[in-house]
Amino acid sequence: MRLMNRFARLWRADAHAVLDRLEDPRTLLDGAVRDMEVALAADAAELERQRQRLASLELLAGTLQAQLRAAAEELDVCLDADEDDLARAVIRRRLQLDARRENLGQGIEDTRAAVARLDAQMAQRTDDLAAVREKRSLYQDTDIPAATSEPAISADRVEVVLLREKQRRAS
Repeated sequence: MRLMNRFARLWRADAHAVLDRLEDPRTLLDGAVRDMEVALAADAAELERQRQRLASLELLAGTLQAQLRAAAEELDVCLDADEDDLARAVIRRRLQLDARRENLGQGIEDTRAAVARLDAQMAQRTDDLAAVREKRSLYQDTDIPAATSEPAISADRVEVVLLREKQRRAS
C-alpha cells in the first residue's frame, strides 16, 4: 500500500510539473486582465442600475412628501369644518402615506449602502486591474520566453563545458 501511495504522489508531482511548464505567465496575465475587465464592467452596470433606482426612490419620496403636506392641509380643513368622517378618511390616507414613506426611506438607505459598497468594490478592482496590467507589461517589455520553450543545448556544448570544469578543478 505504501508503494502505491508513493507512485501516486510521484505521478501527481510529475503532472503538476508538466502543467507548470505549460503555463505561460503572459497568457495567464492576459486572461486575468480580461476576467477583471469583465467583472469591472459588470460592477459598473450594477452601479448605474443602483444609482437609477436611488434617483427613482428619491423622486417618489418627494412625491410622497407633497402628498403628506396636502393631506395635512385637508385634515385642517376637515377639522375646521367639524367633519369627523372626512377627517377619519384623510387620517387613514395620511397614515398609509406615512407607512409608505418609512418603507421608502429604508429602501433609500439600502440603495445608498449598495451604491457605496459598489463604489468601494470598483475602486479596489480598478487598483487590482492596474497592478495586473503593470505586471503584464513587465512580461511584455522584457520579452521573456514562454515557460514551455526549453533552450536547445547540443551535446558538443555539454562536452566543452565538462572539459572546462575538469580543467578548472584540476588547477
